[in-house]
Amino acid sequence: MTAAHAGDLSSGAAARLARAARRWLPRLAVAGRVLAPLAVLVVALIYRTPLVASIRGLLLGALALVLPLALALEVRALRRRPGRARRLLVVAWALLLALFVGIEGRFRLAKARVLAAAPADLQAIGEHIVVGFRNLDELRELARRGGVAGIYVSRRNLEHIDPAEIVATLAELQAARRDRGQPPLLVAADQEGGVVSHMSPPLTRLPPLSSLVDPKTGQAERAALLDYAETHGRELRSLGVNVNFAPVVDLRVAVDRAFDRFTKIEARAISDDPEVVAAVAAPYCEGLRGLRVACTLKHFPGIGRVREDTHYFAGHLESPRGELEGAEWRPFRALTAGSPPSTLVMLSHTIVDAIDRDLPASMSNPVVDGLLRREWGYDGVLVTDDLSMFPISLGPGVGEASVRGLAAGVDLLLISYDPDLYYEAVDELLDRWDELPAAPLARSRRRIAALQGWLAADAS
Repeated sequence: MTAAHAGDLSSGAAARLARAARRWLPRLAVAGRVLAPLAVLVVALIYRTPLVASIRGLLLGALALVLPLALALEVRALRRRPGRARRLLVVAWALLLALFVGIEGRFRLAKARVLAAAPADLQAIGEHIVVGFRNLDELRELARRGGVAGIYVSRRNLEHIDPAEIVATLAELQAARRDRGQPPLLVAADQEGGVVSHMSPPLTRLPPLSSLVDPKTGQAERAALLDYAETHGRELRSLGVNVNFAPVVDLRVAVDRAFDRFTKIEARAISDDPEVVAAVAAPYCEGLRGLRVACTLKHFPGIGRVREDTHYFAGHLESPRGELEGAEWRPFRALTAGSPPSTLVMLSHTIVDAIDRDLPASMSNPVVDGLLRREWGYDGVLVTDDLSMFPISLGPGVGEASVRGLAAGVDLLLISYDPDLYYEAVDELLDRWDELPAAPLARSRRRIAALQGWLAADAS
């Protein structure tokens, strides 16, 4: 092939490419202009949900910039070359801007109402809430207003804030509460050991509690369990944490879960034997108690058999009641019988079909008041699993769940992953506080006070 021939081929390919570009680029541009509003619509609908809580600030800034700019550009294009398609695009971007303003405005108004609430009203509601935080200023503000009973320290906090600063701030807040004659702030964390060791680093990453169980005998040495718990307790106290959301007392059950990103209960559970679970969890709680760290039995009513990842989907416990009483519930009942104020129980968002087919345990009156309070006689603190989880935040909503939970007899509402939902919950509670029966709230305050009093005994 001659150089001239090769040059002809090359120029021909370039010409064909240019013709294709002239043909398709305008079509792609039109498609982009049509699809862009749809993409922005999706972002506008989800940016205030926990789905994107970690990048909400970025999305908020992008929406605030893109929406007015896109609308202005489409208005300009319509003025230059009027047409039906351009009018529809102008309407689409105008509606998107209105939607964004409405969603963001609704949040800002709720937040403003909460911050403007009477201190006594805010404190009465705050006595029942444990909330996460993103920065130390946010932490100080929540504590200063008395709008929370507790603070949840997460792995994200330790990754983005110097642990020494967190320790100093927590000590400062606790000292301020003591000076005002207030009970200690509950400071909670998830430090189970194994795959859920959210405080590691800087704390020691221990293997799961199940590693202490001899696979041959099914038993664990009490001394080893106490040493394990004391390591957790001592190190958590060094950070200022006084409530550990552990141990897991769900049973280990082999269940086919098609999607399980966070639950991973088989890796976290102690055993498939209820007796072994109770025998391991009891010394663990005792070891924490010796260091003045409260333990939390989770996740009632037991999620070992639940097929769904309850972070994303509404889980159902479909087993008959008799089967649950003989298996899943045995560790919970054994460990709560006559338990001290330092033993909490965490309620999952699982629906117990045998008791209440409509509502998850975290807001079910038959489960909370009927089963746990009346039948079992448990008089300790009940805390919900995180209300940021999708079955709640994208289902009935955090506000409705908070009202139902407190009405049922739950003591503490946990809002950890997405702290912005705190304002939605409190705003709803401020509006509907009079709907809540006084007697359960009074009993709840007594239970929380007992836990705080137990923590205060070691405050010096």
